[in-house]
Amino acid sequence: MNIDRCFSGDELAVALIDGSGARSLEDLRGHAAGCESCRVELEAGLELNGRLNAELVPPRQEALNHLRSSIDEMVAFIGELQAPWGPLGVALTERGVTRIEFGASLDRMAELVAGDGLVPEAAAHALAPLERELDEYFAGERKTFDIETDLRTANSFLRAVLGKTSEIPAGSYSTYAGVAADIGHPKAYRAVGNALGSNPIPIIIPCHRVLASGGGIGGYGGGLPIKRYLLELEGATLSPRALAASQ
Repeated sequence: MNIDRCFSGDELAVALIDGSGARSLEDLRGHAAGCESCRVELEAGLELNGRLNAELVPPRQEALNHLRSSIDEMVAFIGELQAPWGPLGVALTERGVTRIEFGASLDRMAELVAGDGLVPEAAAHALAPLERELDEYFAGERKTFDIETDLRTANSFLRAVLGKTSEIPAGSYSTYAGVAADIGHPKAYRAVGNALGSNPIPIIIPCHRVLASGGGIGGYGGGLPIKRYLLELEGATLSPRALAASQ
């Protein structure tokens, strides 16, 4: 390419935009090194191009960042952890734990997570924070959990029930009627029981600390022996009726 020929404004524009013209930006720089008028025009074009990029790139980058963030929020890392009685299927999003299922396989966890509108991804390394806290809990070294929970799929009633349930301290318990009264719906104790039966994050959200009125142990998705195990692990004293029902 003959770099001695002065370049036109169109040639400069094409070279700055995508370099698809007959003369590259390097060709223009070579000519401008020995041509004062073209040097001034090239510097002005470079300055204008820089300002335009500074104005256009941030919104584009912001849109890309928002898209990446939206995708990340939809991913749920799934896997299997071990409890003293057997496996737990677990799922975590970037917000926190979203599901714990007794005895659920990886395939089952993928189905449940997809049903929640999330994208399942097997990633054992992502489960490490939950695994550590559960191990400490089962070893009797932890009474409360620090890991966050993700209840994005729960309706307002379930959120209210689980919120009150989370306030019950380890070693004690409430009743379905007690939780119903605490959320301002004293007659809704059956609905409270149904809600706790659909608790997506047992153990972390301690629905095992809610018993039937009159000393009965109530129900539990993982089975009554596991409910009794968790209560006794936390130091709760159960009535003879509850003990008998959980055999």
